[in-house]
Amino acid sequence: MAGIGSLVFGLAETFAWASAGRLLVGLGVSVAFIALLKLNAAWFSERKFGAVTGFTLALGNLGSLLAASPLAWALGWVTWREVFVFAGLLSLFLAWLAWWLVRDNPQEMGLPSPRELEGKAAHAAHEGHWFDGVRVVAKNRLTWPGFFLNLGVSGSLFAFAGLWAIPYLMGTQGWSREVAAFHTTLLLTAFALGAFAIGAGSDRLGYRKPVILAACALYVFTWLPLVLGWSLAPGYSHALFFAMGLGASGFTLSWAAAKEVNRHALSGTATALVNTGAFLGAAILQPLAGWVIEQHSLQAGIRVLAGAALLGTLAALALKETRCRYIGNP
Repeated sequence: MAGIGSLVFGLAETFAWASAGRLLVGLGVSVAFIALLKLNAAWFSERKFGAVTGFTLALGNLGSLLAASPLAWALGWVTWREVFVFAGLLSLFLAWLAWWLVRDNPQEMGLPSPRELEGKAAHAAHEGHWFDGVRVVAKNRLTWPGFFLNLGVSGSLFAFAGLWAIPYLMGTQGWSREVAAFHTTLLLTAFALGAFAIGAGSDRLGYRKPVILAACALYVFTWLPLVLGWSLAPGYSHALFFAMGLGASGFTLSWAAAKEVNRHALSGTATALVNTGAFLGAAILQPLAGWVIEQHSLQAGIRVLAGAALLGTLAALALKETRCRYIGNP
């Protein structure tokens, strides 16, 4: 669906067809990452979920990196239509590979589950309608701190990196678009590296909550120079944006924390509910920051995003420590 949408967008001759293409892209990609998290939960030991998911996210963020400086360079040689047509064809090829190679769980290939390899009984399967699982996850109060953590931390990150960072840096620091875009690329690179490092570190330590809090506290701290309107000298500015990306990656452990306070059979539902906070946060904060900027100033918009980051980090205080294992019913 995403591949078809990208082709429609790249070949669109009217605004209506372009909008339809973007709608298809959004619908298509909205389920892909949660499906990957469910596959990670099914195919890997729970003590490796953080590292595997961090690696998955690092690979996914290569797309974000390609959409920054490399795309700006590529547009000097090809048109934006050709970029979207290529992305559509690539997506269709990946869909075919997934249909051919991917299996939902080891049992579909006649293999034991990771839990059975450890000499334990397999997790019980979910029985009943899928909506019953949604209700169980939503009624579990331990699920919701991760939702609000994503809403604030992830929402502020993607609202800033995806939309407002370049206008802010050009408007307040007087940088060129190329320099501002490089800082955004650096931020996203650090985020991708941090997601894998924090996931692996959490698995090795056997703790979730302290790692999340430490990383998100660093993320909040990196907003202070922007909120205070400091002039960012080269070198210092690069270190600041790299640290911001590393700190923001702490929210990625919320998916592990959410699934581990619910039943294994509902791990996909739990991570989906928490991840909804990330998309909702970006959807709210991008236009909200824009409205504040329009009514007041760029600096005021940055304060809105920093405030959201702080509130998301405070929500993490309510997370339940799982010690990297399922503490809900199996």
